[in-house]
Amino acid sequence: MKLYTTKEAAELLRMKPAGVYKMVNEGKLIAHKPGRDLLFKPKEIEDFIERSLFVPKEIAAENLKKQIIREEMQKQIKRNLKRNGRTSL
Repeated sequence: MKLYTTKEAAELLRMKPAGVYKMVNEGKLIAHKPGRDLLFKPKEIEDFIERSLFVPKEIAAENLKKQIIREEMQKQIKRNLKRNGRTSL
């Protein structure tokens, strides 16, 4: 399983490492410390992001629809490319 360092977690969360340490100290972000360094599981970073976001239901639903449409279009493009014997555009 991939574990992220404090620096990597900071990049994912778009904050400075000091901000990550602050979130850990406040109990808002779970970290593991098997040695000297803090390590973060991907699921814990994802959960932190979800807890930190406020998105109105209408916007979340619209974004989900767009994502589904985008994924379906990508699948259709891949099928068409495969059917025509190509692997990329």
